Amino acid sequence: MNTKETSEDCWVNGSGPIPWARRLILLLLLVLALGVALAVQSGKGGAAAWAQPLGAERAPCSLQRGMLRPSPLPPAATQVPITPETPQCVLGCPHGWLGHNGVCYYFSRDYSTWEQAQERCSQLNASLAIAKDEEAMDLLFRLRGNGDFWLGLRRRGERLQWEDGSSYSSRVPVLGNSDCVYLADGKRLRSEFCSTERPYVCSKAQAPL
Repeated sequence: MNTKETSEDCWVNGSGPIPWARRLILLLLLVLALGVALAVQSGKGGAAAWAQPLGAERAPCSLQRGMLRPSPLPPAATQVPITPETPQCVLGCPHGWLGHNGVCYYFSRDYSTWEQAQERCSQLNASLAIAKDEEAMDLLFRLRGNGDFWLGLRRRGERLQWEDGSSYSSRVPVLGNSDCVYLADGKRLRSEFCSTERPYVCSKAQAPL
């Protein structure tokens, strides 16, 4: 047998390199087709991207009457204004004053007539001390020590009145028949001529510091 003829028979019968070449060609065609498909798909996506305005938000879509339409964007959350907290007001008494139940008391050691004492208390935005309840009266007696101090109480006609115009109603007795009243020893009140000079007590409501 001729060797050349045998070799040609192998190429023709497909037992030689011919099947391998076919596989290679098919593989190249498949890769080419896949590349074309990807290029077409990328072209569609790029066109859609260019069709949308730059910076525009993509809204979700909804199907309405068989048409694909963009759904409206949700409304922006409403910002509730924050109201700043109001600082709490702290009440107190000036330096040298004593505070009790919302009232400030000032014991002056200066000797003055009743009228002068009232004027000096007024200069401190206060008045001669007013003690309408028993607790306030007991406090003044405890703080007086051994001194006698003018109060904001005086006789007007037949009645004893505080400087704010209210009537005297305490159970503490007022000794004497003079017009102006002062704190005395023994937890008692005494009346004296208003021209007498003695120390005095001022009082006023606590105020913001």
